[in-house]
Amino acid sequence: MVLHRWGRFGTGVVALLLSAFAFAAPASALEGGLRNGDPVPDRAFVGITVDSGKLSSFSGEKGLIVVYWTTWDKLSPAFLAFAGRELRRYEEHGVKLLAVNADHPEMRDEDTARVRAKAAEMKLSFPVVLDAALKGSNEIGIAEFPTMLLLDGDRKIVDAYAGFSPGAREEILRGIDAYLGIGKKAPAKAGKKPPGPPVPPPGAPGEK
Repeated sequence: MVLHRWGRFGTGVVALLLSAFAFAAPASALEGGLRNGDPVPDRAFVGITVDSGKLSSFSGEKGLIVVYWTTWDKLSPAFLAFAGRELRRYEEHGVKLLAVNADHPEMRDEDTARVRAKAAEMKLSFPVVLDAALKGSNEIGIAEFPTMLLLDGDRKIVDAYAGFSPGAREEILRGIDAYLGIGKKAPAKAGKKPPGPPVPPPGAPGEK
C-alpha cells in the first residue's frame, strides 16, 4: 500500500524504523500486507447514524472514501470536518463517503453512546458506522488515526492517507481528482487550424 502519512511521528523516526526493517520484511507487511490494487474485505459494520451493512453497501458506482477515526485522538475531528466540507462533493462523481469508528476492540453501551454523541455534536451528514471488534481495521493494518482509504468500485485500494495536517488537504483532493480524471483538459485535435475572421457577405459596408 502506498501510505501517505502525516501526524504525531517525526520523519526521522519513521526513516529510522524503515531502514531497520527494510531487509527483514517487505514494506507491505508493515501496513497489513495490503497494496494498491488489493481488495478490502467486505466486512459488515454496525450502524451508528444509519442501518448496519457491509462495506460494499455504502459504495458509489465509482468507489468509496472510507475514514477510519476515533473519539480519543486529536486529529479525527478536524479530518471529519474536512470530509464533510470537501469530500462529500465527490458523491456527484460516483464516489461516496463513509466514516468508520474504531474506538475499542470491545465496545460497551456507553462507548457506543459516546460515538453517537460525537457524530451528533459534529453534525456529520454522511454515514457513520462502527467497526465491531476492529476486524476490518486489523485486516487492513490500520494503526494510526485518522486514516483515509480511497477505494474503487470493486473495493480495491487506490490510495491511503494516515494522519492529518494542513498540507494533507491539497494532496488528498489532488489524488481523488486524479483518480476521477477531474480537471483534465481534452487534447487538441492535430491538423485542425483555428477558425479565421468571419467573411462579410457581398454588399456589406466596407466591401469593395
